[in-house]
Amino acid sequence: MGFSSESGRSLIELIVSLALIAIIFTYSLPSLSSFIDTYQVRRSSEQIMALLNYAKSQAYQEHRSISLCPCSESSITCSDWSSAWTRIVVFDPKTQELLYTANRTYQHIDFNRVSASHAGSTFTFNSKGRATSPSSLRITHHTAESKIVVSRMGRIRLE
Repeated sequence: MGFSSESGRSLIELIVSLALIAIIFTYSLPSLSSFIDTYQVRRSSEQIMALLNYAKSQAYQEHRSISLCPCSESSITCSDWSSAWTRIVVFDPKTQELLYTANRTYQHIDFNRVSASHAGSTFTFNSKGRATSPSSLRITHHTAESKIVVSRMGRIRLE
């Protein structure tokens, strides 16, 4: 009574199969990491774009200037996008009336590498929903990069 070759797999076949799976996994891991980075940057960019669109629509609906900027938890004083900030605020720049606050939920993004193309960190829309100056915001995380562009006409797009 011996073992039949049809009764199961040998130890060598199992080891070869596991080695092939390990090799495939090793080569797919960097692309999976890159995909996750790209997804996180895109998600954060879309959240910031939604806030920009909200500020633009509020400016048009209320016929007044509305601004958006990052700031610390304790004040409405705008900070630079690359500095330590905990929330994004939408506010009236004349009266300092706070219209909306979004807490920082972008934990995976290294905002020390975010850069704005214009002086300061505030995006402002006038009463017609147009930007006071064309600007952009670049978000990078490892190998992933995204750029939010605001035209003078107030058009907001993701590049």
